[in-house]
Amino acid sequence: MDLRMTIRGQDDPGQQPRGDTSPDREQAAGGDVKRGTSSSSGGRQASLVEAATKGDPQARESLVREQLGWVQQAAGQRAGRGLSEGDLVQEGSLGLMKAIEEFPASGRTDFEAFAREQVAEHMEQAIAQEDSAQEESRRLVQAAEDYQLAEFSLRRELGREATPAEIAAKLEWPQERTDAIAGMVVEARRRHDEDLLNYLDPEDLDLDGLLSGAEDAADHQAGQKGTNGGGPSPSQGSTSTEK
Repeated sequence: MDLRMTIRGQDDPGQQPRGDTSPDREQAAGGDVKRGTSSSSGGRQASLVEAATKGDPQARESLVREQLGWVQQAAGQRAGRGLSEGDLVQEGSLGLMKAIEEFPASGRTDFEAFAREQVAEHMEQAIAQEDSAQEESRRLVQAAEDYQLAEFSLRRELGREATPAEIAAKLEWPQERTDAIAGMVVEARRRHDEDLLNYLDPEDLDLDGLLSGAEDAADHQAGQKGTNGGGPSPSQGSTSTEK
């Protein structure tokens, strides 16, 4: 027997198995499967987008649900910048709905890329608006505090309540702004309403403390005037009686 022929007839342990089971062929097949799956997924999304933009509520709901994962991720990346993650998810969802409505007229072909832009824009706008609102609130609180300090200062200087024009002149504010802040402070004093005090941020502006301090000072001054205004002192009365 020719051993060389026998050896040639056996499978070489180092040789790749015959057929379609080689790693290269399996990888190629796997790549084709993945590409086929991706293509199928893309086709399904395109169908959903088309149906959703035509007003199909079920298609719109399905499309939003499929995109919600990256919307939540985008919200998490922006959390802590003035808005909670939940608020940002809501803003992102509004951006996603806007993307569905505007995609047909956008001239774009990639819905997800277009949607990501709209979602990011909505989130950033909401953050900017919150920053602006907080800054306006801080300015309002500071203005109310400045108004009250000017009011108390003029009361001490003049010995009477200052007129709105005098307060405006001391603060160097336009009369319109002075009147607006004055109305806000007066309303807060009158109502002492919790919601309004939150609006004024009582942690930064202690209206009750300022008011009670001013009233105590006024009572003290009145008491001193009454004591020095005339009438015998107790010691003088005693001396007169003895005489």
